[in-house]
Amino acid sequence: TLAGGVAHDFNNLLTVITGHADLMASGEREPSRADHLDAIRRASERASSLCQQMLAYSGRGHFVMERGQLNDCIDRERLSATPDMNVRIDLAADLPDLDMAPNQMEQLVDELLRNAAEACVEGGVLEPQIRIATRLATMEAETLARARFEHEVRPGRTVLLEVSDNGQGMDDSTLSKLFDPYFSTRFIGRGLGMAAVQGIIRGHGAAVFVDSSPGTGTSVRIAFPTETTPAAETRPRVARALPRRLLILDDEPGLLEISREYCERLGIEAITTDDPDEAIELLMTRGTSIDAVLLDYLMPLRTGDEVLA
Repeated sequence: TLAGGVAHDFNNLLTVITGHADLMASGEREPSRADHLDAIRRASERASSLCQQMLAYSGRGHFVMERGQLNDCIDRERLSATPDMNVRIDLAADLPDLDMAPNQMEQLVDELLRNAAEACVEGGVLEPQIRIATRLATMEAETLARARFEHEVRPGRTVLLEVSDNGQGMDDSTLSKLFDPYFSTRFIGRGLGMAAVQGIIRGHGAAVFVDSSPGTGTSVRIAFPTETTPAAETRPRVARALPRRLLILDDEPGLLEISREYCERLGIEAITTDDPDEAIELLMTRGTSIDAVLLDYLMPLRTGDEVLA
């Protein structure tokens, strides 16, 4: 199901990109070329977003964890100004900081709110009521045992995120498939949204609870651990000078080409190769003149870790 859904979505996006590229190559005048470029950029951004959702779902999304506030990942002004979504916002003050990836948290909040809004529309609710809330909650072992799927939260204090709606609700059969990729009871909801939510929750070591029944709406509660975990890595942001000479190793020729172009615009000399052994040889012979290395992580001949070692 996942492979078929992703292939379908990517085929549509690539058709948009190649179609506009063909029209640009036909020699049309500059204003039209600018329109085609804009369409290509939009389609590419959607393809990139789909990739991020797949990485989140698979648990292979690599992101830097930071200590931060869950409330900061909820855009109150945007939610208040959204005409088709009446959202009540109840955010507790003085919540403890969490180990989190802010962009992943923002995606999680957006997906939960989108799902709630669609449930209200599909249920034909005349007065949709959606609520997003945060608060401190103490989780007992027996409560955690009722989580929707496995978690790493230990009994004790957690930060709770709750998104609830008065939509059509779900029966047990639908609830059991809620986080499946490309599962939906409605056409507009087909995709990876809730599947990506599951990956983000697992990536943050959280627990999720879902309460719903037909005609009563749905409440999704996510409990995030408040303790710092050894695996979480916080990297301070330090301003650094641009390197003068950069070695780039990647097995994709197109990425090497575009990386070289960007380096030229920044005044950086780029040495590129798709061969891990050649990259190592270059470092052995020219190491003192190379200021930095941009290293691909997944390559067919050697992994980035192997080359780094």
